Amino acid sequence: MKKIMRILALLAMAAAIASCSSPLAPVENVVETPELMAPPRLSGYSGYPAITDLPFNLDGAVYLSGGGEDLLGSVIGWAAPKSLPGDYYHGGALDLDKFDPNNLDAPCMQTAITKGAGFESANDWIMGKVNVQVRNPNFAVDKTRLDAAQAVVDYYCNLNEDQQEYGFFKNYVNIFNVVTKEDRYYWYCTKVAWEMWKTYGVDIDSDSLSIDWTSSGLYGMVRNYYYTIYFWSKTRAEAAIAAYMADTRRKIVLAEEIMLSPYLTKVFEVIRN
Repeated sequence: MKKIMRILALLAMAAAIASCSSPLAPVENVVETPELMAPPRLSGYSGYPAITDLPFNLDGAVYLSGGGEDLLGSVIGWAAPKSLPGDYYHGGALDLDKFDPNNLDAPCMQTAITKGAGFESANDWIMGKVNVQVRNPNFAVDKTRLDAAQAVVDYYCNLNEDQQEYGFFKNYVNIFNVVTKEDRYYWYCTKVAWEMWKTYGVDIDSDSLSIDWTSSGLYGMVRNYYYTIYFWSKTRAEAAIAAYMADTRRKIVLAEEIMLSPYLTKVFEVIRN
């Protein structure tokens, strides 16, 4: 039941974000209730044919997905700018040692699920994603260091739900409560993938200026806030918006920022929506 209530809470959060005109509206990330079922994934079946040629062959490869209309898209999609082809918002990093070609339901992708940091399976991506891009590290990877970095992230992925939370905000929706990359209690999918590579020693957050943030729901909330408090000066409001977004881009890591990382090279992509 606890897991069900988490999903309901995420749905409520998504609905509140969609209808919220204030950047300071209180919406809790999760609701705690007794437990009944296995940890659910945030992604569901896509309604599209399975991506049968999706490769799972390089340890540490980063997977991005987008174009869907599932719960994950509702929660994450509002913040992601989705300004580039594919509308990517979700992500994860492959631990090839956990991948089992004979059991595609085996958890092998370090990402975020309803409890916070967690795992998805190969089938979650083969069956459950609409648009997918795979990006491989374009540098020589030290296997020992990679294993050690993955072990660190495994620790967080294996934490119980009472030891972490899923979310972009701490406690409630507030533009000043954005979860930073360094936070170790709140997790979202692309932050988990970033954490693995950052622990390895490579920062895959590009902070690229090529991304158009004006298409992001976060930008919309920030714009509404500063135009409200600086209603008397458009110049002052625009300056405050620019300063906020410049600072926040450094604090968070979203799919398109990883997509434009100079340390990763696209090796596979399918865009169907």
